[in-house]
Amino acid sequence: MPRILFIVPSDYDALVKKGVAGMILERSEGGLFERVVTVHPAAARTRVIDLDPVHVLHEVGLDLYGALARRRLFRVLLAPLQLARVLWLCLRLVRSERIDLIRATDPFWCGLVALIVARLCGRPWCVSIHADYDHKLKHSGRGESHTLFGFSSPARLVSRMVLSRAGLVLPIRESLRLWALDHGAPPHKVRLIPHGTDSALLAAQACHDVRALLGIPASRRIISFVGRLSPINYLDDVLQATRTLSLRRDDFCLVIAGGGELEERLRGELEADRRLGALVRMVGFQPRGVCFALRRESTASLCLMGGFSLIEACLAGRPVISFDVDWHEELVQNGRTGFLLPEGDVDGVVRALERCLDDPSTAHLGEQARTLALSRHELRDTSRIKRRCYQELLDR
Repeated sequence: MPRILFIVPSDYDALVKKGVAGMILERSEGGLFERVVTVHPAAARTRVIDLDPVHVLHEVGLDLYGALARRRLFRVLLAPLQLARVLWLCLRLVRSERIDLIRATDPFWCGLVALIVARLCGRPWCVSIHADYDHKLKHSGRGESHTLFGFSSPARLVSRMVLSRAGLVLPIRESLRLWALDHGAPPHKVRLIPHGTDSALLAAQACHDVRALLGIPASRRIISFVGRLSPINYLDDVLQATRTLSLRRDDFCLVIAGGGELEERLRGELEADRRLGALVRMVGFQPRGVCFALRRESTASLCLMGGFSLIEACLAGRPVISFDVDWHEELVQNGRTGFLLPEGDVDGVVRALERCLDDPSTAHLGEQARTLALSRHELRDTSRIKRRCYQELLDR
């Protein structure tokens, strides 16, 4: 049986906090791989974590640099050293773990490492595309993992080199296929690998009375936001829509589940606006099952920007409100599976929320959203697609 090395820009503690660490175990693709080794190139601390007999994590931590790692300038200066550490580890793991296949999950640092290691060790490799990185950088103003030694131009050159030389390029949705082609991926190497989720397991994890757990009275209908509190997720628009709605009615509660760099600022705004603060509940990071239970209890889900979170919002079977950006039109079909609005249309968000609150017939939008999400993102189906891609590389 083959063995695979994943190079992923993440951190295990962050995945645990978000309640998605268990998804790492899906990388074996139902027993296709005998061994799955994952490297996190810029984790908080250096360690090895054995998840089970098949899956092991190697985290290359920034803790080696002490307090310097907390300063962006020093992280940029230390980047060549960190790259060397990651390369050395991956070269050693390919030999010691008898790796047959390498997959990077971005075309920047991870892709560069995969390219170098694959060339030196003579292994097939691929790179998956998980975001429109240009859009992400534009809206968040962040993305050190998407620069090279602090500069974006060299990073763009690296991404083109990675995409043009990978054995396969694997975007996770149709809109990212176009991004990959625009950034140098040869069309004949591109294969779509949709994100998958085990809907039965997700439903089993959602056995929570979220009203009791989060203290939401039965008299208030729930509007939910689940995601990272980051500018890319349009939190300012979420609050502005809620503020406008609060001037018209008070029969709802916006529940914000998640954490991030905007958390302190948002809490400050709620404290300063007593009317708004009375109708918004910030509950921090919650386990995946609690988040899914929250969505199922919601009258509407606000997912103005979403990746995997949009899939789970649709699977919850409640109306979803999104902006028409990125890949959203693939799941949110306006008037059929939810409300798809022009980017920045806060008044449209308010109108959609009022319709959900006032018109019980909008519930059918959520039911159709769930049907569509199941048809495209059920884990057993998406796993078959990935197995075919991996086998194509292994057979070369």
